[in-house]
Amino acid sequence: MHKLLIFMLLQLPVVMWSQPATVIPERPPLTFKIVPGPLLNPVQTSLDVRMDIPLARRWALEAGGGLVLGSEPLAQFKNEYYRGIKIRPAVKFYLRRAEKKDVYLSLVIKNHIILHAEYRSVTRQGNQYSEWLLLERRLNLWSGLICVGFQNYLGSKQRFLLETYFGVGRRRLSVSEADFPADATNFENRDFNWLWQQNNPGVTFRPDIALSFCIGWAGRKPVISQPLP
Repeated sequence: MHKLLIFMLLQLPVVMWSQPATVIPERPPLTFKIVPGPLLNPVQTSLDVRMDIPLARRWALEAGGGLVLGSEPLAQFKNEYYRGIKIRPAVKFYLRRAEKKDVYLSLVIKNHIILHAEYRSVTRQGNQYSEWLLLERRLNLWSGLICVGFQNYLGSKQRFLLETYFGVGRRRLSVSEADFPADATNFENRDFNWLWQQNNPGVTFRPDIALSFCIGWAGRKPVISQPLP
């Protein structure tokens, strides 16, 4: 992860001076975006939307969130579910501003709160018999990342937005114990591990990597005749 962060920082001088500074927007535009990738992810299907709110010539606040809709491998059977909310605020500092492309560095905070109910094989009353029970647990993910992003404004009026970004950081995942009945003992887990998902209760810390893109609409950009210093 440290090598990836160093690589990102080394790319900044390249992206900052690789574009001609001609007509520069006075401030970043107001944008509305959707992230297509999570909708196609079978492990954690979610609808993610974001909005850029300009603060100054080089600063913007990104308000993001989403709904976790389900998971094919983790909620396969009737009455099982995997759902929750995603909160993703970020502060953007624009390293390079141009008429058709902006380059930014951002500090991102993520929080995912998910309720996961699945059937498990348990033993009851001192191992006298086994039973297949629907049990619920809670997953809470916190993550902080540093990202580099590129916003491209397309179309005759530059209203169509294509944004790509990548970043690295650190995440904390807390998984609660399933709500077992008082006389029940867990007999077998349905093993599955995918990125930040884990079966065992407890708290884990791991590196976090972001690599994705957004599409959306950009508001009108007031422009000035002089390049942004």
